Amino acid sequence: MPVPSNNNPPQQGVLASPYVRRVLLVAALWLGGFTLMCVTGWLAVAHSSSQDSWGMLAFRWVFPVIGAVILLYGIVLLNKPIGNVWENFEASSDDEDADEIVSNMDGR
Repeated sequence: MPVPSNNNPPQQGVLASPYVRRVLLVAALWLGGFTLMCVTGWLAVAHSSSQDSWGMLAFRWVFPVIGAVILLYGIVLLNKPIGNVWENFEASSDDEDADEIVSNMDGR
């Protein structure tokens, strides 16, 4: 009975997987969005004045709103499917060995 060869292609690195890239992107978006919302939101509250004009008030809310949009985009990417990744599942050169092993399986 022939032993199947293990001719797996060399790994390209940790970031080669689209799943790892997506998780890192979502984590960066969440961290950036929360940081932008919290830091600029706190600064908008701590340094506000009742004498501020409407333009200044709107400007103080620009960065927390941008942080919220970034955070929501991270949530959208988290819920979005990645799709089929076929380059890892391509047929290899030892298909003949696998066909022979499967054909020889008779339950004994």
